[in-house]
Amino acid sequence: MHLSLLQYTDNTVIFSPNDYGYLLHVKRILNWFALIFGLRVNYFKSSLIEINLDDDCVLGMAGSFFFFTVILF
Repeated sequence: MHLSLLQYTDNTVIFSPNDYGYLLHVKRILNWFALIFGLRVNYFKSSLIEINLDDDCVLGMAGSFFFFTVILF
């Protein structure tokens, strides 16, 4: 799995293909990171930004991963 990301201060942007399994794997990695280091990932402060994707598909993925903000282009 290849993970592309951009970090700035306390923000992280993860670039991902339109693949439900890929997003599930990224969420698992974040959860393991939180468990190992005693931190917490607040998914309700997270955003899912889609570019050139079907709105229904994106809203379904956002609901599955508890993203609070969804930005549709």
